[in-house]
Parts: sequence; structure tokens; C-alpha cells
Amino acid sequence: VPFIEKYIGGRGFGAKLVWDNLKQHDFKIDPLGQENLLVVAPGPLTGAYLPSSGKNSFVAISPATGLYGDSSMGGYFGVELRQAGIDVLSVTGRAPELSILFIDNSEMTILPMPELKGTTCLEAEGIIKERLDTYAVHVATIGVAGENMVKFACVNSDWGRNAGRTGIGAIMGSKNLKAIVVRGHKDLPIYDIEGLMVEASKAYKYMEEHKYFKLWQQEGLMNVIEYANEKGILPAYNFKDSVFAKHDQINGATMLAHYKIGDSACFLCPMCCGNICLVKNGKYTGTVLKRFLASSFSLGS
Repeated sequence: VPFIEKYIGGRGFGAKLVWDNLKQHDFKIDPLGQENLLVVAPGPLTGAYLPSSGKNSFVAISPATGLYGDSSMGGYFGVELRQAGIDVLSVTGRAPELSILFIDNSEMTILPMPELKGTTCLEAEGIIKERLDTYAVHVATIGVAGENMVKFACVNSDWGRNAGRTGIGAIMGSKNLKAIVVRGHKDLPIYDIEGLMVEASKAYKYMEEHKYFKLWQQEGLMNVIEYANEKGILPAYNFKDSVFAKHDQINGATMLAHYKIGDSACFLCPMCCGNICLVKNGKYTGTVLKRFLASSFSLGS
């Protein structure tokens, strides 16, 4: 069975390639060593005109566990990879100095950028775009935690989309890889575009008719706060408790009423879970940020 048919794409590709890279299949490998393989792979439907088709997977031996690890992010980075003609990317070794990998329609260049050392993800992304003299790219980057190989460091893209599990950011740091930058203008090879559009229409219709669709659009992921607290699965006080008495001060309804100023969505996703919020008073007045359940649940606790 051909590799593509058997492993499909995304973390399927990643799991197979990472496993094959383990010579004895015994996980006796330094996750932060040069020999650890970092696989970056969008899924087979990424960028394919279907709702919520913006996912990309990162796979490697995790520095947090020493075992298999994967993490995914939404946004547009994976779509740009596919439009650059990339279905799977493998990174190994270590650059002699802090560098970026620039993928320009399948052409790959390693560019030393030691001046990025110590920058945040957003700062680095801005500097990279200025250096390349273009904003028509999508960037996956690490911050200071990744550079210092903190074992739970994230990879960030599109101003708030993160591959936040298993320490993938630390692996990029171990390779002196500050960022992967992608620009792509290629059409996706779709076998049956008419059939795909029929299925896409069905999927959009199903989502739009769902009883929670409008609420999700309005409140984003923060609307899960109420449900999680009711079920006793809302982490609080550094996971010492599973309910939070002041949950109503940080839930979706509160954010919608007092802070939300706009929507943010991944590629072709009508859900808009990443609300854009503005702090309107207090010490941080004027701060604009996206709100995500994965960190916002801990506010105040």
C-alpha cells in the first residue's frame, strides 16, 4: 500500500516518519538532540475548501515525555504549506546559529538571523517580514522559551494560533530554528472538485443549522466555561480544583458584553472561536488580545 494511502497525512505521516527514524524502535533518543526528527505536516483536507480545514500537525519525540508527541495548530500556516506544494516536511540536525527556514513555493532556504535571539514570537514575525520585504507569508515561530528549550514550549503562528502540546517549541530551539516561513501560490490538486464542493456545502449547512452555532460565533470557545464548571471539569488554582466560583466573570457572555470587539477565525471556519478583545479599563487599558479557553479558564484562579 502506498505511503500516502496508508498514513493519510498530518500526524499519520509524522508518526510513521518519526518511528522509522528510531533505529532500534526503543525511544532511546535525546529529544533535544540533532537526531530527533521534527515532522511538519498538514492534513489531506487542509486548504481544500472545506469548513475548518486549516489544521497543521507537528510530530517528534517529545522532550516533555521522551515518547511520541504531536501537536496541531489552526490558522493559515498549514494551508500555506500546501499551497507551496508541501505535504510533509522533515527537519533534523542543528543550524550553526539561530536561523529561519524560508519555503518559497517549494524552494527552501536556510537564512541565519541571529538578531532574532530573545525576541517574542510576534516580534520575530514582524522582523522576519521586514527582512524578507513581504507580508504575504505565514510564519510558525518560537519565543524565548523555545530558544531556551523549555520542555513545554509552544510554536506560534497567526497572532495566537499555537501548537501548544508536547514541547515542539523546544525541539525547534534545539535545532536553532527560530521560525519556518512559508509563501505559496500553487493550486491544490483536487481529484473531484465538484464532489468536494457538494460535501462542503453539506458540512456548512449542518454547522449553520446547529442549535449552538450562533452562540459559538458570538462567544467563541469561552462559552465552554459554563459547561465545564457545571460538569466539574474546569481547572482552577493550578489544577487543585475543578470548579471556580467566579466563572461567570470570565465566561463567554461576560467577554461578549464587556470586552469583545471582533471575530477571528481559522481558514474557512465559520465558528470564529478566537474572539478579539479589548481591555477597556485598569492597568492594561488599550491591550488588544485574542481569548482562548486553553489559558483563559485560569484567569482569577
